Amino acid sequence: FPSHDIGLVPAGAFSLAISGNSILCPNSSQTYTATEISEGTYFWTIPSTTSIISGQGTRTITLASTASFTSGQIKVVCTTNSASQQATYNVSGATLPSIITGPSTICGLTTATYSVQQESGVTYQWNVPNGMTIVSGQNSSTIVVSIENQSITGSISVRSLSACGISNRRTLDIGTIQ
Repeated sequence: FPSHDIGLVPAGAFSLAISGNSILCPNSSQTYTATEISEGTYFWTIPSTTSIISGQGTRTITLASTASFTSGQIKVVCTTNSASQQATYNVSGATLPSIITGPSTICGLTTATYSVQQESGVTYQWNVPNGMTIVSGQNSSTIVVSIENQSITGSISVRSLSACGISNRRTLDIGTIQ
């Protein structure tokens, strides 16, 4: 017979997922919800710099972060009489950008491309040393720079900007000989 329970998965074979905001700022709280499973019991595991305000043992938790929270993974295990499944969900605040990729030795180059891994809901603030100019990509995960001076030394830096604020700098030292 047809079921009218939207989102309710039968207990025998089920798939489990977590929904909620992937951005969890330091000193804030968010609600996370797992797929509703008939006759399921839920157990949540959370990052060490967070705490569950309410909902452990249910399909919905409210999670609070501390001032030192940067990123982590939420995990839920749902168990029924016939099966057990788990799901994970990554959350982050103003996280440090990934390692900068691009040439660290610029000898002979007139342009270069530098990038970090794009994160959802994040823009990027780049800084380059004197003798380089950002041609395109400021506020994105990839920049193209022109190199006007072959004797440049220093570092390229990038910070991530999100609803949580601005991260610390990630740097890449550059020069003509490395």
